[in-house]
Amino acid sequence: MKKRNKSSQSERYALLTVNDKINVEWFARELVSLGFKIVASRKTAAYLRGYKIPVIDVEKITGY
Repeated sequence: MKKRNKSSQSERYALLTVNDKINVEWFARELVSLGFKIVASRKTAAYLRGYKIPVIDVEKITGY
């Protein structure tokens, strides 16, 4: 099986939008460590930023 180099891989995103935010920071950190970029709704994004987790606001992607 041919191994792909990192530059040929496409970016991976995970969308997080949760009501109960208990332990979501742990889950988000795991996703980041696996190479995912986190996209989150407004309140979830603010919560994750409080834990210094890099996050993209879903509004930046959707325009809404």
